Amino acid sequence: MTQEIRWFDKNAYEAKRYWEERLSAIIERATSAASVTQGSGTGPRLIKTIEIGKETTRIVRNITGGSPLLEYAFFIAAFYTGFRGTDVITYSIAGIPSTSSRDSEQILPTVVEINPSIEAEQLLYNLLEQLREAYNHQQVDLSRIINDVWDRDQRLDEVVIRHTGLHRVEAMKELQPVITIETIDEGYRVHLDCYVGHPDRFRMQSSLELLSYISTQFAEYPHIQLGELHVAHDTESLELLRMGTGQMIAPTHHTSLVARFEEQVRNTPDLIAISSEQGDLTYREFAEQVRYLAHILLHQGIKEGDRVGILAERTVDTLVAIWAIGYVGATYVPIEVEYPIERQNYMLQRSGAKLVLAREGELSMNLDIPVSSVHLNQKVYLKSDISSTQQSDSSCYVIFTSGTTGLPKLVKGRVGDVMNLCQWYISACGLGVGSRVMLAIPMGFDASVKNIFAPLLCGATIVLPGGFLAEAGAMLDQISHYRVTHLNCVPALFYSWVNADEDNRYSRLTSLSTVILGGEKLRPEPLAEWAKQTNGHCRIFNVYGPTECTSVSVACEVSLEDISSLREVPIGRPIDNKRIYVLDEQRRLCRTGFPGEIYIGGTGIAEYDAVDSEQSTTLFPDPFSKGGWMYKTGDLAVWRKDSSKEHLYFLGRKDRQWKINGHRINPEEIEACIRRHPAVRLCVAVQLKEGREGNEKWVVYLQLKPGLHMNRAELREFAAKWLPAPMIPAFAVLCKEIPLTVHGKIDMRALPQPSEGDRITLHPFRLPQSDMEKSIAGIWTDVLGVEKVGLDDHFFELGGHSLHLVQAALAIRKQLDVHIEAADILAYPTVRRLSNYVGPSEEKDQSKAELEAATRAANRKKLWEQRRRKETR
Repeated sequence: MTQEIRWFDKNAYEAKRYWEERLSAIIERATSAASVTQGSGTGPRLIKTIEIGKETTRIVRNITGGSPLLEYAFFIAAFYTGFRGTDVITYSIAGIPSTSSRDSEQILPTVVEINPSIEAEQLLYNLLEQLREAYNHQQVDLSRIINDVWDRDQRLDEVVIRHTGLHRVEAMKELQPVITIETIDEGYRVHLDCYVGHPDRFRMQSSLELLSYISTQFAEYPHIQLGELHVAHDTESLELLRMGTGQMIAPTHHTSLVARFEEQVRNTPDLIAISSEQGDLTYREFAEQVRYLAHILLHQGIKEGDRVGILAERTVDTLVAIWAIGYVGATYVPIEVEYPIERQNYMLQRSGAKLVLAREGELSMNLDIPVSSVHLNQKVYLKSDISSTQQSDSSCYVIFTSGTTGLPKLVKGRVGDVMNLCQWYISACGLGVGSRVMLAIPMGFDASVKNIFAPLLCGATIVLPGGFLAEAGAMLDQISHYRVTHLNCVPALFYSWVNADEDNRYSRLTSLSTVILGGEKLRPEPLAEWAKQTNGHCRIFNVYGPTECTSVSVACEVSLEDISSLREVPIGRPIDNKRIYVLDEQRRLCRTGFPGEIYIGGTGIAEYDAVDSEQSTTLFPDPFSKGGWMYKTGDLAVWRKDSSKEHLYFLGRKDRQWKINGHRINPEEIEACIRRHPAVRLCVAVQLKEGREGNEKWVVYLQLKPGLHMNRAELREFAAKWLPAPMIPAFAVLCKEIPLTVHGKIDMRALPQPSEGDRITLHPFRLPQSDMEKSIAGIWTDVLGVEKVGLDDHFFELGGHSLHLVQAALAIRKQLDVHIEAADILAYPTVRRLSNYVGPSEEKDQSKAELEAATRAANRKKLWEQRRRKETR
């Protein structure tokens, strides 16, 4: 009865009402919601203690007068200023309600608003007022009301901060991070206790180490704005610069790529330079072909500084052309064969190409190219030498990547920067005589550059695989046949090869000594079993770098322990002659454990043409290196200290850019393409992850012009004239109006979720009927991550790509016990047609069933080649 009477006590009643409202407001105010599993767990703890120096203690106690409440507010303010940074407004929670109902022992939640424009004194005053009000309303056990207003599955990203003069210090029942401020005679001792798996453990540790430094600034400069505080002292800034600086090495004595190649030809003329289905070429033979084509280029009027387009395929002729263009001091412009004609036209015209090189029959008559073409199937070679004009400051290549202006972005790479990249590649990855490097990256991508040049500068061999890269079985056979030692590709492609060789205990991958993966975030899970099988005999590199910085800028050799433990894989440290900075919004260095944007300086910053408006917003003078420049990547990362060494970890994009199987895609380019349709008024492109595997699909939200109509099939055909396959939308959602925020910007959160009716397809939906049809449709549903698959739905119109082909074929073989290859899905890309092909003989098309094995193999090869040229059809 006494407890019931106390419950209706006025003070207790008001306290209850206060906390019901207060807790709701706290939850709404905080911007850093995190899963409960992130802040808690089981396992080892991180325990760290620092002591506040005597001088800082004296200043703090002069301000606080020894009041525990004021000391508490002071250290909360100082800790969170360091923990959250001072570049943008953020809200955090200091403390959570305990289950104790004893007065002066509850740890009461407090909102900490870090605003760069407010003064330190104002932050301290705001916190002190909150704490006084909170402790004036602590006559109620918060555990009685917490479950009513606080969803424990959405715990706020809080740190429990307690003061020995205010709170009972005992072991916490939960494993959330705890900061304990202990008063001692000489000053203060501050303890950090947190679970080592907490995602913010590095930031908390760094903030604790800076607590004394920030506290001193608070005390000495009470009217300083938080945005003007130094949140990294000089020694830490020097350490960050050291971490972000690659090894500074002098360039080689060679003046160009051609000069070094010629020296290699003289040293190893009879070593194999190129291996392919057409046979082997020695260094002498390859050099003869290159010199011959260089003579033809000179005869065609190509001179130093000119640009020459190449309809690039993975062939010996393409390699010959690239090196020959360099011999005459010109720049090669690779154009992917499968790109739509309009996109090819734009790239060639935009680059200013004076000539286009293509094999016989490869140059489309529809290309609007005001120059002649030279075909590369000539087989007569001149033996005379040619004097190269290529220099280290010459332009080596022009490569297009997705840009934010709505058009492909032109990036120029210099010879000297490519030489620096190749020298790192040779040294770090162990390239040399006996190395066999498989070219497994499309020639139009910047990641191909180091594989085109580096092997031929050190006596290694370039292996050109035949067929289609996504056909895992064929690629594995060639890796084994050619005894490939070095492989560089996107992770998703290598995952598929590893998976396909699992039943053979990875026997076809045993020749590999080094695998270099880049172009998208590396996941350790698909590699764990294979890495364990190699027992560390194959080195694995995770590399990172934008096209604008000459491909690789950061690299990390990933240990077997990193892979097998399934931990997040770092991108590592800067390569030779590169500088990496992680900066905040004011372009100040972010401390260890604090996320920021990657800026890249040093060697390799690419050139832009004057018409590329992105240059003014992405290229800045380097404040940390006199006379240098740095590139603003838009990528987010964080420095973390693992064991005894610091590594950079990739966190994602700051903007809307995405990477899909190594393809860099800016949604602005998709939007610009769709807006060119005469019926479209507004367009917004959004990335959607669909299905259990998280397959990436593009959704476009369309607002049409009044009185105009457009069907989805028409939209796909329109987009395919300009956009490569990975950029073509899978869904189109028609909106009466595109939702806007109060500030007039597109409200992404208000865009509706697409339905199956919004999927872009060229055929009416029909349900599969037979058992075989239903089984195939079910497999496609799982592989493609769609809700349902119709009888006549086209595999690629459902969002399928090359890697999906391999996954679908593998699943059909295992689940239906029928022999099928990925190329068969190319030939029969609907459920109806594929079911007829693999089903009982009476259901098959007899003319197809009677094909001889050799004819079928030839047909598959032809289909692969057709797929490479036009993936959207």
